[in-house]
Amino acid sequence: STAATVNGNKLTLVIPAEKTTVALTATITCGNVSDTKEFTLELGPKTVAPDKADSAAIVAAAYNLASGETLPGGNYTLTGEITKVNSAWSAQYSNITVTITVGDKTFECYRLASGDADASVLKVGDTITVTGPIKNYSGKVEFDQGCVLDAVVEGTQGGGEGGETPDPAPEYAPMSITEALAAAEGTKVEISGTVSEIYYAWSTQYNNMSVYISDGTARIIIFRTTVQVGIGDVITVKGVITAYNNVNQIAEGSTVVVTQAHTCTTFTEATCQAPAICTVCATVKAGSTTVDHAYVEGVCSVCGASESSESLATAEATLSFASKDQRTSFDTSKQVWEQNGITLTNEKASSTSNVADYANPARFYKSSSITVTAPGQITKIEFVANSASYATALQSSIGTVAGATVTVSGSTVIVTFSTPVDSFVIASLSGGQVRMDSLTVTYVTE
Repeated sequence: STAATVNGNKLTLVIPAEKTTVALTATITCGNVSDTKEFTLELGPKTVAPDKADSAAIVAAAYNLASGETLPGGNYTLTGEITKVNSAWSAQYSNITVTITVGDKTFECYRLASGDADASVLKVGDTITVTGPIKNYSGKVEFDQGCVLDAVVEGTQGGGEGGETPDPAPEYAPMSITEALAAAEGTKVEISGTVSEIYYAWSTQYNNMSVYISDGTARIIIFRTTVQVGIGDVITVKGVITAYNNVNQIAEGSTVVVTQAHTCTTFTEATCQAPAICTVCATVKAGSTTVDHAYVEGVCSVCGASESSESLATAEATLSFASKDQRTSFDTSKQVWEQNGITLTNEKASSTSNVADYANPARFYKSSSITVTAPGQITKIEFVANSASYATALQSSIGTVAGATVTVSGSTVIVTFSTPVDSFVIASLSGGQVRMDSLTVTYVTE
């Protein structure tokens, strides 16, 4: 039938029984000039609130909603069977997203919270009763955020031949690190990998640490694990996905099991620059020392050190971090410590934590930089960290330095220069936060 008629200056629209999209063509004439325009109209009955006691009426009205439209009349209640868990229970936000089937129609229950029943234990096959607002979200009919679980009848997943019931899905879904990085927040996952970086060293105060693990294709942070691990350890983690700065990580409270503890088996060759160190964790091989220089006409043919540099007159000076009074300047982006002629400058990087206002020990946050100067050219620096794990983090940040040897002994990191340098710079504490008690610098006096 005709949806629109024109009689003189009157336009009459015929409202169809169901929502219908029609095209309206209008021609405008003025003298000898005319123009034609087409308009698209959606015609249909206005959505009215269905009887809240009539489930069939609620379903029919819900599926007659236009995109973006909410069913008038407030909250509605429906009962259906869970056919999909869209997003697992989030301990952080206390909700879960599931899809239920009511008759032959599906409803997504978006961010469903516990009401009279516990929503954290829901699974496919359960029959649940949900109350909340119903809307059409971009063509998908759903219970909107704010819906709650009224009741649940535990279901049994379909059995196989002979009535056997398959094993239930694991509480923590095994997956690769790549899959975990793409999983929804709140998903319970089980992943495995090798500790590749100490993000925050072990804290004796809080008994936790944060590390990166890698499976060879991707890496992810395990945040504040209470199991002390080291670089090279192979671990299995059961935890909950959470996002920080839009990047997934394993939230605090995970379960960590070391499946293969790292043992140092492959070492570099000892040179006049450095002793043999593990190629995985950079630990010095037991009993390893530097070999003798091979001087040719006063210059080492291996490391390039000058033979005369070993006979230079030197002195030692120590900078402790016992009191904030030793700082000559401080603000949220930079601090300068000075004692006995030794100066340490600490600067924050962009988009990282402000400079830490601590002493005894001092704290230097991940990604910030450190510069050390002395009254003369530097031949050696001994950094005394607050623990062996912080020393490992510092060593990781220093890495390999051209013309220098970097070794670790307990909580002390020693940097020895083959040729004296004017200053020493750690451009970024990439190995994680470092807490430091003191440092001692050996420098040339003449």
